Amino acid sequence: MKERILFVCTGNTCRSPMAETILNHHGKDRAEAKSAGLFANKGQGANPLAVKALEKLGIPMGEHHSQPLTGELVDWATLILTMTQNHKQSLIMDYPEAIDKTYTLKEYVYDQLEQNRFWKSWQEAVSEREEARLIVDQYAKETTGLDDAKKEAVERLLKAEERVKTLEEEIPNYDIKDPFGGDLEEYQTVSRELEYLIRQWMEKEEEQG
Repeated sequence: MKERILFVCTGNTCRSPMAETILNHHGKDRAEAKSAGLFANKGQGANPLAVKALEKLGIPMGEHHSQPLTGELVDWATLILTMTQNHKQSLIMDYPEAIDKTYTLKEYVYDQLEQNRFWKSWQEAVSEREEARLIVDQYAKETTGLDDAKKEAVERLLKAEERVKTLEEEIPNYDIKDPFGGDLEEYQTVSRELEYLIRQWMEKEEEQG
């Protein structure tokens, strides 16, 4: 059965459609790729410089129509690969059920297991922070002054916020630079990086059988 891979970036006109095209070009026998953007408009074409950068690699992009990320696409994918950590964070916040199949492309290729543990810890810390914040907000509505229960809730919130902050400071840089606004050379740099990473992923999958 083919892996169903969803590449995610911001506008679905540069990085993610390049990644989708590269994988469908090199790995069509083992995977099916689609792409989407967290803030994409529906129906836009790929950036002409992205198309040209792939042409330089001998890979035709063909017709592309941008699309926003949806729950249907998340459910379709067996693996979701984002271009940056921020994309991943946003996606997990909106679709927490997808945490076990969502990675940045770089982390999936280089450090999948360790990063999976990290993001589960981050998600738990964020959940703890939001739960603590709700309790504090509830006390603020119901009571005046700072009784022991309210003080304990505030302390819990402060600890949770510090935990989230500490974890976010430890996030390694697994981002793929956004070439939007740059020249053809910048798009070519990104396209070569994407092709290298996707080839590395294919080799890794082949080794694992």
